[in-house]
Amino acid sequence: MTPLARHISVTTLLICGVLLATTSCTEPQQLTQPPLHGSVPSSLVAVSPTNVTAVVGTAVSDAPAVRVTDQHGSPVAGVKITFSAALGAGTLAASDALTDREGVARSGGWIIGQSAGRHAITAQSAALPGKSVVFSSMGIARGLQSISRYAGDRQIADAGTPARFPLAVFASDTFGNPIVGIQISFAVVSDGGTIDETSATTNADGVATSSLMKLGALVGDQRVEASTGGLRTTFTVSARQPCIILNCTGSRLAFVREGDIYSAFADGSNPIRLTRGSEPAWSADGRIAFTGAGGVYVMNEDGSNVRLVAPGGSSPAWSPDAQRLAVATRIDGEQTIVVVTVDLLASPVRVGFDRGWHAWPTWSPDGSRIAFVSDWTFSDYALEVFTVDREEEILIS
Repeated sequence: MTPLARHISVTTLLICGVLLATTSCTEPQQLTQPPLHGSVPSSLVAVSPTNVTAVVGTAVSDAPAVRVTDQHGSPVAGVKITFSAALGAGTLAASDALTDREGVARSGGWIIGQSAGRHAITAQSAALPGKSVVFSSMGIARGLQSISRYAGDRQIADAGTPARFPLAVFASDTFGNPIVGIQISFAVVSDGGTIDETSATTNADGVATSSLMKLGALVGDQRVEASTGGLRTTFTVSARQPCIILNCTGSRLAFVREGDIYSAFADGSNPIRLTRGSEPAWSADGRIAFTGAGGVYVMNEDGSNVRLVAPGGSSPAWSPDAQRLAVATRIDGEQTIVVVTVDLLASPVRVGFDRGWHAWPTWSPDGSRIAFVSDWTFSDYALEVFTVDREEEILIS
């Protein structure tokens, strides 16, 4: 071995000896740093108000925004947040957003829906299962835009007598939401007639109701104008010649044709379809009771204001004072007769026997008794009369 070779070998041994404590001289080793523990999304909270108020169809002042933090309370960036609107709640500028370095994601803007009332937006993330934030906005109606006839139009009454129903006006904004507290004036504008109270204020449903109009003495259409702040609408109330016999001018009949209820003049002219149903019965104050799907209903003579008064009932018969209806209905598996007070939330009064089959009630002229057809044996029919107030039964063979 030459002197130069020995020198290189010794030098190599010394270097390896020095480095032996740190690494191997045979295979180079790469130094690595233990991985840092990552941030795990743990919390989702609101950073904008969760209850606000805004006019319908406009943007809320503070758009929905949330913050995501990890298990240590530090903000987490890059988390996808989904903002979803309930049906009718309006529109969002962005339905998805990523959290920024502060852990905040913003929807960008929320224009609430067109209906007055409460609307809701929900913020949630797939990275935070089971966690969500709900933002609520109370939509308030816009300013008054229009008034319209709500009830009482096109009714008929005898000339010189009070109308049967008051006139009602509906006040609304651009989107049809009711406006509360609007003063409505009512004035008769043609063919006589008077209204005692000439103004009314809209209630929570946006409806203002007049006092009863007393028709003028002239037969024909009489008109009442409702107005407020330059807006106006006109009602027509028809005055007819007072009737004593059925076929006098202006009297009407109710009848059934192919499953529909119609009204027409006594001579059959001017038929008007009112609703679907059968067994129409006209009251002394001009309302019509009838049997429809689900029971006995009552409506105005023009087919408006239909409401269910006797669920499951049939064969309605008005009392002479137009306050009560006798109807056939089933109780505990038996068909019997009950009396319903039409305009009060009172329980029906049973006047038929608790066994057998009973139907087709008819009131006595003084309203004290009810006659109806009954079959106790389901084979022989008999006529039975009940005294409604005292509940005494009288059998007539």
